[in-house]
Amino acid sequence: MKHWKDDEELFAIAKRELFTALVGDSLDKMGLLHRFLPQGVKPLSPGMTVIGRAMPVLEADVFEERGAGGANPLMQKPFGLMFEALDSLKPGEVYICSGASPRYALWGGLMSTRAMKCGAAGAVVDGFSRDTPEILRLGFPVFSLGTYAQDQGPRGKVIDYRSPIEFGGVRVEPGDIVYGDLDGTLVVPKAAVEEAFSLAIEKARGEKCVLKALQEGMTTVEAFAKFGNGTYCVVNNLFDVNESVNKRYVSLTNIVAKDVKAQVEFNPKYVRSYRLLGYENRELSHEDFANDEVISEPYGSGGHGVALYELEMEDGVPQSDLRYVRPVLNESNELCTVKLRYKEPLGGKSTELVFPVLMAQTEVRNAQLAYFLYCASEKLRGSDRLDAYDEEFLKVMLTSELYRNYAEENGEKLELIAKAYSRRSIQNLRSSAEPASRKR
Repeated sequence: MKHWKDDEELFAIAKRELFTALVGDSLDKMGLLHRFLPQGVKPLSPGMTVIGRAMPVLEADVFEERGAGGANPLMQKPFGLMFEALDSLKPGEVYICSGASPRYALWGGLMSTRAMKCGAAGAVVDGFSRDTPEILRLGFPVFSLGTYAQDQGPRGKVIDYRSPIEFGGVRVEPGDIVYGDLDGTLVVPKAAVEEAFSLAIEKARGEKCVLKALQEGMTTVEAFAKFGNGTYCVVNNLFDVNESVNKRYVSLTNIVAKDVKAQVEFNPKYVRSYRLLGYENRELSHEDFANDEVISEPYGSGGHGVALYELEMEDGVPQSDLRYVRPVLNESNELCTVKLRYKEPLGGKSTELVFPVLMAQTEVRNAQLAYFLYCASEKLRGSDRLDAYDEEFLKVMLTSELYRNYAEENGEKLELIAKAYSRRSIQNLRSSAEPASRKR
């Protein structure tokens, strides 16, 4: 969801609520993994922040202020097109320059004065800056490789501006967003601005909830389970290393789809009512499923999602205009239909896939395990959603063959669950377990 109406509002939110690490993390999730400029690019003052639309400038080395005898008339002009580039700056733009060798300063005090009069947001150069006391007095945001007084006059010229450049291996196009603070400077492509900053803003506001919960005494696991994105793991053995580190790392860094949404429609021939268990904070309205303006989570290679539903089964077929009560489908043996929408990592249009699920495809064993994990997770976070049957189901599952098989590969996780369930040990829990009075 977009949280701003124009660049001015976006830049104000970024300065007030964000920092470059958050936006960089969002770009990573989108599959844009190399958008930070080299780490040597730093602000002249630790408190400086720059954010604005890129006005790229291309510099080249020369060996005299006025070249003689060459075929390029630009060589006769001191500083090349630097003055024209400077005068072309518009409000909210960042002068971002590369192409020169680090032998001289690419920015100075007079340039800062003129840029401020133009309403520019700052300057980022792949080289040095000078006139540092004057720039600090002006308070104009300048990011460079450091300070060095040697002038560019007889050593460099601007040969083009408002054209694409490459800065430390990062391509910069006119109109991209340049965002820098003490931790680094990154370039957000124009096409990725809305999604990258929306994700960063939502993450920042979620982390505030986590911080508040931690300050109030909530454990880290509980805080991130409640307010975070659920991405944490326990590494106890080599199996956990492979599952939680290797596979998860691939999933997080190799994005294969973005804005992934799932919708489940149950067949009223079999299902009277249903309830989504957990993940209430991610529930999507019916109208927003097909709305490409409403963004969702990206998925990486090997990633997966789980949704648990409690179903109340139905014998008859109610009257409705939904898919499964149309006459041709009244005799359908489909339990439900799962619809999946996603966009390519750099795409803007969604693709929709439809998967009917037959009654014969449901697996009781997997459903029991899923329901056990739901109950245990609710218990772990201190939820009040569990009733007496849920508590009894937990006890019975702790003594089951299914639990023992699962515990071989996930022992520490289930140990934590069991301890959260009761102050007694797993052995005591198992010895006190009694058969469930009814089945679900």
